[in-house]
Amino acid sequence: MNKHALLTCSLFLLGACGPAPITSSSPQPTASPTAQPSVRPTVQPTPMPSLTPTPVPSINPTPTPTATPVPLPTLTPAPTPTPAPTTATLQAQVYDDEGRLRTNATVRVISNSPTIAYEKTMTLVSGRFELTDVPVNVSLEVQASDAGFTTRKQFVSLNPGQTRNLQFKGALFELSNSPEVIAVQPSGRPILATEPLKITFSENMDRRSVEEAFAIQAEDQNTAFLVDGTPIIYTESYFGDPTNVVFEAGQFNLTWDDGRTFVITPKISWPATTRSNFRVIFTYQPSPGVGGVIRDAGGTAARTPLDIQVNEDEDGNRIETSDGPFFLNNRNEPFLPITLDSNFSSAAGTVRSVSLNGNNPSGDSIRVRFSQPLALQLPNGSNLPADENAGALNASNYRLDCGSGVVDMSIAQARYVASDEVEVRVSPTDELFSSGDSCSVNISGVTGVTGQSFRSYNATIRVL
Repeated sequence: MNKHALLTCSLFLLGACGPAPITSSSPQPTASPTAQPSVRPTVQPTPMPSLTPTPVPSINPTPTPTATPVPLPTLTPAPTPTPAPTTATLQAQVYDDEGRLRTNATVRVISNSPTIAYEKTMTLVSGRFELTDVPVNVSLEVQASDAGFTTRKQFVSLNPGQTRNLQFKGALFELSNSPEVIAVQPSGRPILATEPLKITFSENMDRRSVEEAFAIQAEDQNTAFLVDGTPIIYTESYFGDPTNVVFEAGQFNLTWDDGRTFVITPKISWPATTRSNFRVIFTYQPSPGVGGVIRDAGGTAARTPLDIQVNEDEDGNRIETSDGPFFLNNRNEPFLPITLDSNFSSAAGTVRSVSLNGNNPSGDSIRVRFSQPLALQLPNGSNLPADENAGALNASNYRLDCGSGVVDMSIAQARYVASDEVEVRVSPTDELFSSGDSCSVNISGVTGVTGQSFRSYNATIRVL
């Protein structure tokens, strides 16, 4: 095939495959003779192979296995728990000091907790008492009482569900119909120099028995601890030792607020010593057959004093026991311990005023007022009697000159009229001075309650 035919064929094929050929409106002239057109063979397109689609395999879903339900175990319901107890039971029995069951006694239960309030009072039935709603894990005060008997109390704390049988019996808790001291005022602090002491009994008292048996006793039996000037009156106390120091009723004003409250007020001041611990006793005997025991208004005697005894119980535990008319700290005691305030001024005192009275029907007298309390001793070296109506003391330290020379003061006696005042007096048949006289007065050697000396005094005074 020549190049022309090959080109023609190639163009034909391109025309067959490409876009339709553009037909010229007129043939282009050629330089060569016109040739006969040759027949173009029809080119049959090569058939595209028929694509037989690959059949998609039928996907059969895997059947979901049927879950066989596992049966739940049958739950047996748990039994409802019994609630823990929140209260306790308290029982009580009450006996007297003769061992008899008090069938009609009253028992009172009080909670001491600031957050749990509880208070109930019940009268025993056939001698028994029971409360079933008592709070637990708190301090409870349980009081037992009966008409005509002293009240006793115990302190308990109960556990949940506990039943406690409380016995009011024995020396510590049995009810007693003997009179007892149940309150003291002041308490918990020292008693001031001239402050009253109030003692309250469990019932109305036989006043005379109390006043006769009362005394103040130095706690230490050694008299060397007394400040110079403190009086020693009688020396017999419940210890029975003649060297005991006792300040008896004559040095005090004894009064009663009512039938139960005994008030003790010192006439001058409480004893001044280098030690401040003393005891109130109700077993003092000022003379044989007088005093020694106190009684209530009905005549029942107080419990017999017994000093602290130390014993052991069956388990070898140490037990202290005592007895007596003072029921303090939940125990009967033979005496009441007190502390006296010894904080007296040690500064030197002075004479504040002096008056001379020549018109006293009881006899000429000199009144001297001092700046502070005096020692319970006149400055002549002798003790002042406790009873102001007893014989007073020689007033030799008071010197007097009314123009006729120094007066013989041996005829005069001195006595206290107050803690800071002394009266010097002669009998109506004697004479120290006359009304209108002008006298020179000298006072020296006066002692204060702590042993300090007062300044000497000199002055000229006109007699009233």
